Amino acid sequence: MTSAVHDRMPVMLDPESYDIWLDPGMRDVAEASELLKPYDARRMRCYRVSTRINHVANDDEECSTPVELAEIQNHLFVIAPFPAEAAERDWVPGEIFAIT
Repeated sequence: MTSAVHDRMPVMLDPESYDIWLDPGMRDVAEASELLKPYDARRMRCYRVSTRINHVANDDEECSTPVELAEIQNHLFVIAPFPAEAAERDWVPGEIFAIT
């Protein structure tokens, strides 16, 4: 799902894996590598978010709050292609998406 929005895949962990991933004493490469598996796309959602997310000074929940089309500003670029799951919706070129 994320490849339609960005060319990098973030590490998405299940909560039960947090302690292993964040353990500063972790030295087992094989065990850590086991955590680096594609996240189940069925557990993700794709939706429009505000352009506030484009500014590093904005670091709050509002950055990932869904917005309506009327709230989205005009953009100078187009993000494409859109996620396959969203193909049936009326997306506007340049929309910003969040994948959670």
